Amino acid sequence: MKSRISSYREQFNQIFSGVSWLDESFSKKLDNLSDVQVFSKSPCHNHSIAEVVSHITEWRKEIVRRLNRNSSERMLTIESANNWVSLQQLKETGWPQLYADLKESQQEINNLLENKDERFLGRNLVKSTVLPDYCIMICII
Repeated sequence: MKSRISSYREQFNQIFSGVSWLDESFSKKLDNLSDVQVFSKSPCHNHSIAEVVSHITEWRKEIVRRLNRNSSERMLTIESANNWVSLQQLKETGWPQLYADLKESQQEINNLLENKDERFLGRNLVKSTVLPDYCIMICII
C-alpha cells in the first residue's frame, strides 16, 4: 500500500509537470509564455500570471520553512510585502527567474518529503494545532 507521503509527492509532481487526469500541469501552462503574457493583467483587474506564480512560490517557501523548523511562527503573512509583490518589482526580477524560483520551490518540497515517514505527517508543529499533512495539502492545491 502506498504511503500518504508517496501519494502526496506523486500528486504534487503530477500537478506540476506530470500527466494528470485533466491533461494539464503547471509546466504545460507556463513553459512557453512570453513576458507580455505573464506580466499582463486581465481587463477584470485580476492578478497577472507573474503575480500568481510569485505568490505561490512565496507561500511554498513559507511552508517549507515552517516544516523544516517544526515551527508555527509566521514569517509570511497576508500583510507581508512578499505576499503579493508589485508587478513592477516582478518585471525587474524577470519571468525566467520567477519561473526558476517556482521550480526550485517544487524541488524543495520534494526534498523535504523525500525521507519523511507517516509519523512526520501526524505530529503537530510546535505551539500549534497545525499538522504537516495540512501544510503539504496546501502546496498540492
